[in-house]
This record gives sequence, structure tokens and C-alpha cells, in this order.
Amino acid sequence: MATVIIGDVHGCVEELNQLLEKVYDSVDAVDEFIFAGDLVDKGPGSVAVLRYVKALSALQNVTIVEGNHE
Repeated sequence: MATVIIGDVHGCVEELNQLLEKVYDSVDAVDEFIFAGDLVDKGPGSVAVLRYVKALSALQNVTIVEGNHE
């Protein structure tokens, strides 16, 4: 099992999706995702990122450490 830590997504939903595809291709199983820092702001898809992470949390253990933009 792996714990995956992701920092400062900043509303970049396409990049987040690409990253998670690589994670799932690289490890056998994910025990937990930890999002450390800003999920929103700067990028074009802040709302989409929030929806994505919410959907992910229905399937995986997700912890969010809020950044200064939340």
C-alpha cells in the first residue's frame, strides 16, 4: 500500500487527473491520498478539482490539509 502526497493543485484538474493516472499505473494499491496545500485558485478548474477530490474521497481515504487559498 502507498500513501500519496500531492501539493498545491491550484485548480489544475487535467494535470491532477494525469498525475493520478500515473500513480495508479505505478503502485499496486493506494492506502491514502494526502492533499497538502491549495486545491483552488490560479488554474482554470477550481470547482472541477473540488468535485474530483470529493469523488475520489468516496473511493479512497483522502486527507486535505488546506492551503492559504481555501
